[in-house]
Amino acid sequence: MDESAKPKTWEKFKLWATKHKKTLQIVVPIVVILLLFLFGLIQQGIVGGWLDNFNRATATLRVQDAKQQPIENAQILLGDSTANTDITGNATVTGLVAGTRQLTVRKTGFLTMTQDVVLKRGANSLGSFVLKEAPLAKVNLGLKITDYVSEASINDATVSLNDLKPILQGSSWQFNNVPVGDYKLTISKSGYNTASVDVTVDQKTTKLDEVKLVPAGVIVFESNRDKGLRGIFTASYNGTDQKNLVARTGDFEDYSPVLGPNQRKVFFTSTRDGAKNDSGEFKTFLYVVDVDGKNLTKISQTSDSYNAMWSPDGSYIGFVNYDSTNKKTRLYTYGVTNKSLNTFSGYDANSNFAFSADGSHIAFGANQDSDNTDGLFYGQSNGQGIQKIDTVNSYSLEFTATGTFRYSYYDNTQSKTRYFEYDPVANSKTEISAPQIDKVGAILSPDKKLRAYVSTRDGKANLYISDASGKNEVKLTDLNHVVSGDLLWSKDSSFIMFNLKSDAESARYLVSINGQAKAKKIVDINLTYNG
Repeated sequence: MDESAKPKTWEKFKLWATKHKKTLQIVVPIVVILLLFLFGLIQQGIVGGWLDNFNRATATLRVQDAKQQPIENAQILLGDSTANTDITGNATVTGLVAGTRQLTVRKTGFLTMTQDVVLKRGANSLGSFVLKEAPLAKVNLGLKITDYVSEASINDATVSLNDLKPILQGSSWQFNNVPVGDYKLTISKSGYNTASVDVTVDQKTTKLDEVKLVPAGVIVFESNRDKGLRGIFTASYNGTDQKNLVARTGDFEDYSPVLGPNQRKVFFTSTRDGAKNDSGEFKTFLYVVDVDGKNLTKISQTSDSYNAMWSPDGSYIGFVNYDSTNKKTRLYTYGVTNKSLNTFSGYDANSNFAFSADGSHIAFGANQDSDNTDGLFYGQSNGQGIQKIDTVNSYSLEFTATGTFRYSYYDNTQSKTRYFEYDPVANSKTEISAPQIDKVGAILSPDKKLRAYVSTRDGKANLYISDASGKNEVKLTDLNHVVSGDLLWSKDSSFIMFNLKSDAESARYLVSINGQAKAKKIVDINLTYNG
């Protein structure tokens, strides 16, 4: 090329640039900005991700051992995607982008394999990959899994040791050919808290420590651990995971919690309202809250929360409170669902009342305002349809599984305690033979097959159960200091929670109904009410 042409070309460009100077002043900055913007998108991966949509890929492969046997549950890592092989040793990895990617295949007991593979757009069949067994010693391990409460063996859980699965042999689980090393043992079962345990396996290990699965659920208890002031806490059934149900504030106290029979809500007494009476003392109010601490609701002022109780179905809370205006003690019920407070006006009630099993009706003893006479009354739990059943102010009210209720009173004329059963359907009462006095006041199990009660015999208070008719009694504890009035069935009717008060301790316990497992202490508690 003629060198003299270069100056002429340059002169022509300069002439063109001069002629289009204004246009270049506008266009050049725009081009620079667009280039910078495009560079930023590339840096953020936006353009790259958009381009990847046109370059998507999937991959299938098979993993086997040296004997060409499929390896199940081998972990596949390919690029940024993962998958696991099925029972045939096959796996499909999705979400890939074409190009050279690193493939990693690993499985406990085998050497990890890593290599690069080239993926094309669309489907890729990568073929078979062979894993070599790791040159480690292997052992067989036994494992026993039991129910924490009943101590019975559990044979239908989901169990894994990392990616290894056991087989069930009788009442024990067996892991075969486990390489020595560190593992995570995981056990899950519906209705129980999942157990996760770190274990180390060496050549001398023949069995793993027994795992006791804890039923899912919580207890609620009172404690004065916060500066000596009472507050309310929850814990799992083995006493772990303790935390506040509701936060105690200032110098106010929360105490006497009672978990509902359906175990969804808790009522308790509190001074958190901050109001004071004429003596300068904080007034006490009854509150209800969800078992997770949500939906805290003030129900009413109360002077005696110790005699408050849930209806067996958890739909009502019943309690008594002194009405200073009328100088009478009134019975109240609170409808949990509709948040309605019902006052049983016209009755100077005592603390003796009981709900029917479905929560729809209530029986109570009181002195009637209109004629100043004692009586036993029965009606709807919302305060409607009240009628007098007997002219005695009875005690030990108890509804039966069939919907009748029993009561007793001391007949001064005959110098003996008499027992009656009232049938609301027939509106009739019948005198019955005396049941064991300590069985009166029992609580029915959710399935209505059993009754739980505290019996004091020889000065020793223990927990008993019987069938719904009061027969076939079984003694569940030998603790001798079980507190009456604090019993709560588990939702599946398999165990009972209760309080114990002695010179040595105040604690919350639980015990299985099987009559074989020992009662287990859950947590130490502060017990405002001693039963």
